[in-house]
Amino acid sequence: MIRLMSAWSVLSAVVLLVTGGTAGGAVLTLAEDGRSDYVIVIARDAPEGIRYAARELAFFVREMTGAELSTVDDSSPAGDFEFVIGETNRKRLGDVPENLQPHRLEGLVILPEGKKLFIMGNSSRGTLYGVYDLLEQELGVRFLTVGPVAIDHGQVTLGAVNHVPSRPTLRVDITARRYDPPLEYRNICWPPDDSTWSVRARLNATWGHVPMRKMLGGVKWVGPSFVHTFDSLVPTAKYFDEHPEYFSLIDGKRRREYDGLVTQLCMTNPAVLRIATLEVRDWIKAGRVHADDKLIASVTVNDSGNHCKCVPCKTVNAEEGVDEGGTLIRFVNAIAREVRDENPNVLIETLGYAGTRPTRTPPEDNVMIRWVGGGWQGRTIEDSPSQLSQLLQWEKLIGAGGLYSWFNLPNTQEMLYPVPNLLNIDHNIRFLVDHKVTGIFALASWGPGTDVFALRSYLLGRCMWRPSTDGTAAIQEFCELYYGKEAAPLIMEYLDEFHAGQTRLLRTEGYLKKRRATFSGEVPYNANALLARAEEAATTPVRKLRVAELRMQPWYFMVNEAYGTTGTLVRFPDRDWHFRYDGRQDESIRGDREGWAKLSAFDDGWRRIDINRHWTFQ
Repeated sequence: MIRLMSAWSVLSAVVLLVTGGTAGGAVLTLAEDGRSDYVIVIARDAPEGIRYAARELAFFVREMTGAELSTVDDSSPAGDFEFVIGETNRKRLGDVPENLQPHRLEGLVILPEGKKLFIMGNSSRGTLYGVYDLLEQELGVRFLTVGPVAIDHGQVTLGAVNHVPSRPTLRVDITARRYDPPLEYRNICWPPDDSTWSVRARLNATWGHVPMRKMLGGVKWVGPSFVHTFDSLVPTAKYFDEHPEYFSLIDGKRRREYDGLVTQLCMTNPAVLRIATLEVRDWIKAGRVHADDKLIASVTVNDSGNHCKCVPCKTVNAEEGVDEGGTLIRFVNAIAREVRDENPNVLIETLGYAGTRPTRTPPEDNVMIRWVGGGWQGRTIEDSPSQLSQLLQWEKLIGAGGLYSWFNLPNTQEMLYPVPNLLNIDHNIRFLVDHKVTGIFALASWGPGTDVFALRSYLLGRCMWRPSTDGTAAIQEFCELYYGKEAAPLIMEYLDEFHAGQTRLLRTEGYLKKRRATFSGEVPYNANALLARAEEAATTPVRKLRVAELRMQPWYFMVNEAYGTTGTLVRFPDRDWHFRYDGRQDESIRGDREGWAKLSAFDDGWRRIDINRHWTFQ
């Protein structure tokens, strides 16, 4: 059971620290009676990311205290009361004591000296994250989500939902500290917002593209996609007619597709390696937009089976002791060796599926394995022997390129279906970090109304940035701050109901195989009744709306049951729908921009697909 009592005490402890403790370090009076003697200092030639960090600090200090902080550059005379943001002539990162200098990507240091407070990172993002870490750890600010903030005549306004304690007099007891993020890559698909919230939650990528990339840099995939890239490296449309030998040989034949699924590459063919390497080089050359970017080129199999069974491919896999995957690691290693010297800050990435684990050849040091480890569906990783075995095997093999995890959490077939795995998210992230995972892509909720979307995103963001986070306390804290203290106890009861069927569901073989089960009996009705009471207890229309959004999950079951007994569910036809990919990688949604949803005629750029199978299979 999730217990409510500790949530408010956790946040209160932060607030007590802010209002004046006496533990070691400097006690700084940042504001008194809504006024402040402090100014923010940045370098005269500070990049835009540092200027943004200064604006964020000024904004939240004003929200908290009412005090207005001006920002000056470091050509101004030094004063006693300064927030110094980033490297300046006051102090550079090399001037910081060795034990406080950050070493990992986007690391930070917070350093009080006299009445001054220095916040620096080893990149623009690191410095900005230092501001957020101060706001969160020392000042008690919480970046909750993007959600309803106002309702006027039935019109809902969405915006940033933050918890900012009101402290006209603000004293903080702060000790010098550094923070090196254990995970260099932190990504949620999809988060509540692709820019402001994502950066405040310290995500440095979302769905393969980096929010605020031009200003901040980040971990960035180059090329047209961040996964399933074989058909981009050596396209069937371009090469198959003249060179079918570039593609999989299965049962003595080479085809564009097999049983409706796209073919794979013949990875032992030297021409395929040459074409793919040239393409990767082009992706890297075109991909860098910020000096702090860490680039990743995805060399990953298409989203299907159909691996080549020609004699050379079978020979390589036999030498590696696997049915498939030996050809992949040798292919990826060969590309990595070709691009390594001229691209020291680039990783070549490939997926690590269960069937693609080599037993003899390790990845090159500039190869990153993205382990697709399944979803665990409410379990810990240790409770899944097959998943644990895969992780441990990859852990032994990886080199300096590291191991990323594709962290599956939702029911991707039915987005409104609740997946009871909130309580193990913190544990599983810590477990991954303990086993050399340095990046996580969390396939999570897919939008408002699905699978406690706002809460799950908040929890993932907190735990990926700081894996030591107590997940249960973070859940409790979110519920009180987002839904209000009056509704929170009932929301917590709902979450207990949400998790109550966990053991029963996990015993259902079909659930594990098809990710589908039914909350049977009274469970959805009990959940809906709890949420109805929570909605009634919520004290404002906005909070009532936030609670109502949660009710979509039990309603989903109730409506399905009603249609099954008293009504008719009208289905769309499965076949012959027009489909086109809208190029989300380029940071502008082409389909939205060009109004694809309103088209009545379709040119040759559109394909026909069935909607009863995921588009990537077609």
